Amino acid sequence: MPRVLRVSYLQRAAGVAHSVERLFQDVRSGLPDDIEASVWQARYGGANLLKVLVNAILATRHQGEVNHITGDAYYLAAFLPRRRTVVTFLDCVGLERYRGWRRRMIHAIWYWMPSRRAGVITAISEASRDDAARYLNLPRERIHVVPCCVSGLFTHRPAGAFPSRPRVLQIGTTPHKNIERVAAALAGLPCTLRIIGRPSPSQVAALEAHGIEYTVAANLTPDEVVAEYAAADMVVFASTYEGFGLPILEAQAVGRPVVTSRLQPMAWVAGDAAWLVDPLDPASIREGVLRVMRDSAYREEIVARGLENVKRFSAERVAAQYAEIYRELAGAGDR
Repeated sequence: MPRVLRVSYLQRAAGVAHSVERLFQDVRSGLPDDIEASVWQARYGGANLLKVLVNAILATRHQGEVNHITGDAYYLAAFLPRRRTVVTFLDCVGLERYRGWRRRMIHAIWYWMPSRRAGVITAISEASRDDAARYLNLPRERIHVVPCCVSGLFTHRPAGAFPSRPRVLQIGTTPHKNIERVAAALAGLPCTLRIIGRPSPSQVAALEAHGIEYTVAANLTPDEVVAEYAAADMVVFASTYEGFGLPILEAQAVGRPVVTSRLQPMAWVAGDAAWLVDPLDPASIREGVLRVMRDSAYREEIVARGLENVKRFSAERVAAQYAEIYRELAGAGDR
């Protein structure tokens, strides 16, 4: 009987956005039988330094033979053994939210220190690896790229006839999701924009200024998110920055045509199964939307390609890459 390797997943506190937690739940579902996974969530959220310290101390009581820190709690590496710790950097967008001393503090505690305490660092795309190497002054070869996987919840839902007034799905409302330019791109087109997330006042102003018919949904369960994709006629994900771009794969897995950014990593994630646009140019976004709306043969083609593309990112494939890292790290720790 093969030896079972115990891996502890250390995660941020409950009560915040859960997309990362769902992602690694899917990864764990694909792990081979010789990996036994447990999950611990930090007790406190936020950036209070005392709470951060308490979380880092408590993390030492929930260790496995290998510890894997995911999501926005990288500082949990502070007191863990370097030779047994994996840190996955999703992106460095947190560093762009602050300036001055606060930015220096976040950089030191959330990014720089964990990068020096980790035995293995992973990133979810080449683009996020480049960002991590640049912000953390690390050689690129020290950072392993292991992509996100698409959840098994997202399965092919055949679409009906393409309507004369299609439902365009927009996932996310943070500034880099680019809603203002999407609104400009859709101005005057016969469509309804369905937004997942709560638009900011400036986004609402842009939508109204361009006469966009839109509806909003927020705080959805995973099953409700799947239902939103199934109800959509196309997905527009013209983001200006992503660490990965999981909505691209979710849309492709359900079987919906995708218009997304030609920036990396979105272009890599989409493969040859989406119309790629310049996210800074509303005219480029509009061209992609019109191509999908007007060309039925093209829609069928990119939907078929999308169903093939998502196979690159199955939970089993991604979990196998993590399992190899865990085994290597555990073996190194035994020496």
